Amino acid sequence: MKMKYRLLLALILAVSGCIGSAEAQLLYEISGKGLRKKSCIFGTHQAVPISSLVEIDNLFRCYNDCDAVVSEFAVNEDENLTGQLTKEAMMNSAITNFISGEDAVILDSALQKVLDLSIQDVAYLRPALIRNIYVMSLYEQWFPEKENDSSMDSFFPVLSMERGLPVYGLDSIDSRIEMILRSQPVQRQAQLLMETVKSHDKVRYEMETVNRLYMKGDLDSLYILDADFEGYDDDTFYSLIESQNEKWIDKIIEYITEESCFITVGTIHLPGNKGLIELLRKKGYKVKSIS
Repeated sequence: MKMKYRLLLALILAVSGCIGSAEAQLLYEISGKGLRKKSCIFGTHQAVPISSLVEIDNLFRCYNDCDAVVSEFAVNEDENLTGQLTKEAMMNSAITNFISGEDAVILDSALQKVLDLSIQDVAYLRPALIRNIYVMSLYEQWFPEKENDSSMDSFFPVLSMERGLPVYGLDSIDSRIEMILRSQPVQRQAQLLMETVKSHDKVRYEMETVNRLYMKGDLDSLYILDADFEGYDDDTFYSLIESQNEKWIDKIIEYITEESCFITVGTIHLPGNKGLIELLRKKGYKVKSIS
């Protein structure tokens, strides 16, 4: 049961694609170009607890003023989704084929200590997912007061479904699975997993830093930190994010043209010349931070 819960939660977080008073850079208003009503776009982070949302000025006012929610993918409680994700997470070869015997011993010990699981229990899961589960579990241990929080990424979509509001998605499950579980070779995934297992202090520091930067609204620094954590070279990582932004922008415009939308996406999609904020401006919309 424990393994099933952690696997499902990790999968949901993976495709949904981690303090003081928050600044305005997390929340933006979209207007102009003939829009009948303003929309808003808000940056989330799965490593930040949803309890932090109450500290963000005007966030819930903006949410309540909108008629629909747009998220990275539409929340779906269909059992087939879980089955599809679980199937895609499996490999034909065991992880021990991608790491040394010495590292297998280290990994087994770490998994038993943190997850109460052996390496055999997760042997055929993709290393990227094992890493996700491991990091989530460390987060629960280090910050136990936050462990009952659900994912910030899914908070507003789930809340909206409960309220009967429309919830639209920007991406398909298939494309998110491809990016999260298949965009890096398995050997590279295994290397990143072992680096994480061997560097607890770095992982904790990054978690604490993410929370601090998030509540400062420092999108540029979060972007750099997330790129480093995912283990891509800069060109590949930026290309992946930028290609998603380019794919999403037309859908966003379609949604906000029809009705007032509250758009929630990972903070990594907002900053930069090819981030969603600048792409909206280049399309002729006014985008300003909300304080």
